Amino acid sequence: MILYRIYTEDKNRSRVIERVTRDFDGFTVMTGDGYWKRHVESCLIIEIVTPSHNHDKILAIAEWIEACNDQESVAIITQTVDVQTVGEKL
Repeated sequence: MILYRIYTEDKNRSRVIERVTRDFDGFTVMTGDGYWKRHVESCLIIEIVTPSHNHDKILAIAEWIEACNDQESVAIITQTVDVQTVGEKL
């Protein structure tokens, strides 16, 4: 499994969440303060755990967010993870 984190400015939150929901049933959204070129901005972090074959979906979401939020860039962090669940399986 791959843990993807998409970092973006916290703009158009409901539209961003709606877009991610089209491709993924489960994900986590976190907020924080992001620093870019010496400026602080509210940031949105979307965390998705999914098989690696969904990389193209993640990239499409990030590109859509970049356009929707009119940003210079959107960061995608990837990390291979082992997932253990209790109850329903992912």
